[in-house]
Amino acid sequence: MLTCRRVIRLFALAMMVEILQAAGTSEPAEGLCRLVREFVMDLTGKQTIYQMIRLAEEVARRGGRPEDPL
Repeated sequence: MLTCRRVIRLFALAMMVEILQAAGTSEPAEGLCRLVREFVMDLTGKQTIYQMIRLAEEVARRGGRPEDPL
């Protein structure tokens, strides 16, 4: 059963993968999805802003210009 929380998480994961792809990386979507799932799970229980900070770091790591997560 899909709960509201699970739907939001799936949407957020897909959005983060799209943002990383837009940074210009040639990494396959599967690898980016795995990366995003890992850092989201690592940061579960903390405020969501920490996930956005990590996403910004990953965008910069791939040569993109991240938006300020704050």
